[in-house]
Amino acid sequence: MDTEYYTVEEFAKLMNMQPIAIRRAIWAGRISAIRIGAAKKSPFRIPKTQIDKLMQLTELELKGDKNGLDTNT
Repeated sequence: MDTEYYTVEEFAKLMNMQPIAIRRAIWAGRISAIRIGAAKKSPFRIPKTQIDKLMQLTELELKGDKNGLDTNT
């Protein structure tokens, strides 16, 4: 069975969020994603199955404060 993947930008638009909020959630391990390529700066691809997981997270956990900064640091 083939899995559908989204770019960070596509996923952010679909979820009505900023791409940086999605990337921060990936870096924090709240959203699973894979990298296309071996380089550290290779783009992420997010499986469609992560939409359900994202819906379960609170807006505060993903967006942080109003400036988009992580409030946990």
